[in-house]
Amino acid sequence: RGEGFCLPALEGGVHGRTCIITGWSGHMDFVGQGDDTYLLDVDRMVSRDDGGVGGGRWAEPSVDHLVELLRHVATHRDEAAERGRRFRTRLARDWTWELAARRMIDALDGEAGGSA
Repeated sequence: RGEGFCLPALEGGVHGRTCIITGWSGHMDFVGQGDDTYLLDVDRMVSRDDGGVGGGRWAEPSVDHLVELLRHVATHRDEAAERGRRFRTRLARDWTWELAARRMIDALDGEAGGSA
């Protein structure tokens, strides 16, 4: 329904697993950029009460679409396995510590007006 980053999807991806992931929230930084994952449709967004800390929104995933995706993966195992392999390859290429450090340095450099 909502994730800051969705570490389980990243962990599944680095192991080459087929991933069905709700198509909304923080993990969209590393999913949905190609045909290496299956994105689950969101029917609607709902407000959630988090005890007065500021509220938030959750995605209400489509149950019908989830059933469709699960059936598709079950009947197209070779395609699903290939997507998992492509996801793993892309993550290994694009989500390294070196690239994360470079992004952070670039962001800090931008905040400092290029003087960092």
